[in-house]
Amino acid sequence: MPDAAQIASLAGDIVHPSKTVMFSDTAMGISRQGAQTMIEYSFAEPPFTFVTGSGGTSTLARTASPTVHFRHNGGANVGWCDGHVTHEKMAFTNPGENTYGCDSASVGLGWFGPDDNLLFDNR
Repeated sequence: MPDAAQIASLAGDIVHPSKTVMFSDTAMGISRQGAQTMIEYSFAEPPFTFVTGSGGTSTLARTASPTVHFRHNGGANVGWCDGHVTHEKMAFTNPGENTYGCDSASVGLGWFGPDDNLLFDNR
């Protein structure tokens, strides 16, 4: 669905609410005056985003900077769509610097769960 990012989901649209992320601890890694640091950030970005290429074809690509912040004893608090909360450990991150010059791993930013968008998708 090309306009999926523009269309809100109703609670009834979420097929697996106990396995779909609603929110989590988040931050955005930045480099400020050569130091790795973070700023406030409101979104738990999925590992992959859709990229539209020439001819209008869309493909999944790992272009997102990780924003889940593993700040509580190496874990992140995650709120799920059914209302329960869990403490998750980092499973993976993007290597190297993000768009803002920060090494995400060095400030505890990454993702939990499988290396796909399954936990961030309401289908």
